[in-house]
Amino acid sequence: MLSIPVYDQIEGITLYKDDERRGHFFYLPRRPRVVVGTDGKPEFTFYRYQNPIDRGGPEKGGGYLLFTTSVQEDQQLLDLKVLPRLRAAVAAEDPTDPNPPPVTLSAVPFTGGSVQLIFVTNNQFLKAITLGRPSLGGDQTASVAVELTEDGAQLLYEGLMHGAGVAAIEYDLTYQARLPAIQVRGHISSTEVKTATMGMTADYVADTSTWGDNSHTDHHRTSISEVMENQGLVHLEILKGDVDLEQEDENAIRTWAFAQMDEFVKKHFMSGGSIETPEDRKDAWMQYIHADATNDFSLDVTMRDVIAYPYNPSAQIGAQFLGVDPKTVVVDIDLQDAPWYRNLDVQASTSLDWNRFGDVVHSVVADFRYDEPRRNGTRSTAAESLTFTAADNGTKNFKAHVAEVGLDAYSVGVTVNYKSGPTAKLELGRVTTNKRAYTVEVPNPGLIDVDFAVDPGVFGDKLSSIEIETRYGDPARKVGDVTETVVLNAAQSVKSYRRWIYAPFDRPLQYRTTYVLQNAAGDEQRSTGDWVVQEAAPKMFITVHSPFDDMFSLRVIPSVDWTTVSSAVVDLEYDDDIEDLHQQTTLSFTAEGGNSFQDWRFPLLDANRREFRYRQTLLLTNAGRESGDWVTVSDNPGTLVVGNAPGGVVQLQVDPADTGLGVDVKRVIARLGYTDPAHGLVRAATLVFRDETPQTWSVARADPTANAYRYDVDYIMTDNTRRSLPGQHGELPAGGLSDYLALPVPPVGP
Repeated sequence: MLSIPVYDQIEGITLYKDDERRGHFFYLPRRPRVVVGTDGKPEFTFYRYQNPIDRGGPEKGGGYLLFTTSVQEDQQLLDLKVLPRLRAAVAAEDPTDPNPPPVTLSAVPFTGGSVQLIFVTNNQFLKAITLGRPSLGGDQTASVAVELTEDGAQLLYEGLMHGAGVAAIEYDLTYQARLPAIQVRGHISSTEVKTATMGMTADYVADTSTWGDNSHTDHHRTSISEVMENQGLVHLEILKGDVDLEQEDENAIRTWAFAQMDEFVKKHFMSGGSIETPEDRKDAWMQYIHADATNDFSLDVTMRDVIAYPYNPSAQIGAQFLGVDPKTVVVDIDLQDAPWYRNLDVQASTSLDWNRFGDVVHSVVADFRYDEPRRNGTRSTAAESLTFTAADNGTKNFKAHVAEVGLDAYSVGVTVNYKSGPTAKLELGRVTTNKRAYTVEVPNPGLIDVDFAVDPGVFGDKLSSIEIETRYGDPARKVGDVTETVVLNAAQSVKSYRRWIYAPFDRPLQYRTTYVLQNAAGDEQRSTGDWVVQEAAPKMFITVHSPFDDMFSLRVIPSVDWTTVSSAVVDLEYDDDIEDLHQQTTLSFTAEGGNSFQDWRFPLLDANRREFRYRQTLLLTNAGRESGDWVTVSDNPGTLVVGNAPGGVVQLQVDPADTGLGVDVKRVIARLGYTDPAHGLVRAATLVFRDETPQTWSVARADPTANAYRYDVDYIMTDNTRRSLPGQHGELPAGGLSDYLALPVPPVGP
């Protein structure tokens, strides 16, 4: 499967690696292109009505636009520029390998999407016309056959004739990618959210490869959750660890996470739905939260999770897109005399994925019907059933003679015929439309298809397997309530579950996990969780979190006076009798290692059980031993300071340079003392100076706020007399590790 981060960009083309096949790569095609026919001309025609027709609605029909677009890349560029560099990169990964794997390259497999025709004038969004789904296979081909309003037709005409760039084709695609070793966490609390605001963002776009021939300003909605994050109401963090994640990948992951949050906010908090008006892209949109909302949202995905990446390639419809003079694709017609318009010719195709469903689905039959009255009282009728099979699923045509201009609506009913099973056929609903290109939508003819996955590293001595029960039923459609089980283990950490239900799969699926564990005695333990509801989708990827996703993590920091201690030994114990989880360890610290920390980590079965106990033993430099009692800590504090100086060790540098040593003073004796009565702590030292070399006094503290110390100084003069300076005071630095003391000059003699 495609995995992030982005592997490379070659000739402006974004490339990803396959996480299982070393030599396979995926590329993102850069922009939509108009499809060119066998005659070398673009499959693009704009019929501009000389006399707009009245459709009975608020706007008259002004023109008909027909063209076919695809998202594809220049194959010659891929073969001559991209593939050679990928081969060199794969060979360089292991220069000693005489037979590197063959390098293959394919387009990113898109799993969902739609196509829109967008109109913009004076850098302001006017309207978007949804054209349906692309083919989601090969070049993402989409056939556009849409009637434009009178204003829309005039805008398109002016744009084509004068290069104003008012129309663009925009794809909204998604593809699935495997996360690297990162973690994405998000949270929304109903107690914090008061209002949810959707605002607008204006992006200045100057890259012709993204939008078209000219720079423009693109007004689009901001994410509700992103706005709320800026207000401190939504919490999202991406824990990258050591992964070198490109900014564009991080932005895509944030976009995906915010999309999940947006859906939750809209479903549980928002009143009202989306708006498709020009104001929606220019003005702020605010909806108030339901007062009784109590739902919280938590998102937690990690390595091996699969997320849906958005991709929105677009192209302005102009000379660059067409590849010919726009005047050659515009046809002015009078519909009253146009045989093209009076003769209904519908190009029909189907969205069914025959590679996935062809083993069970025999055929998809689209029943086209046209029936409208003529002015003379007779009726114009036509009916035809178009059959699509795995062997014959290309574009087919339905033709009829239109009774009157404007009466070009027809109806379509769809039937799915199965090769075998308890259900022979599935009848979908009938729809009415006037599209000249119609896609028979059969996104999922009754297959539950789920891939369950878990990090294989979770299996070991304690966890032997994970059983996943799935449950689905739809009594209204005579689909029985069936529960089935798949098993994940170290040998198979990814497993597919497939069940044909021979009915639309549009109700939530339920699943629950059972962890099969081994206790200390080797006996099997089973821990079963609650049922989880999963919304239906044509293809689902569910990552199962192991019971060890909650970790106990403790950093043990030594704070030891190594002048008196040779080593410190810390015993740690954790006991969870209910879950039969017991952990013990012994950490040893020495003077050679200094005060560097060590970590104690292990997986938890009960995330709420974090109590542990410890004891420390100090081996002294004088061959003595100080053994402490067991100390119980009720909750994991994250860090634990041990040693004979939990308040820190301060290295006090004592400097006699100002005392006159070697001139009037022959020797200096400094007596230093530190006491902490609250902890029964006494530290003392006597330093003798015969030259100006500083000496260090190491003070081990129990309390970092107990900083007062005292010192007395005796000066032995060159005439062997003694002068004393008793009762001096100083302050150690609060929380500091070192300090400096300059001994004062001797007092004046008698």
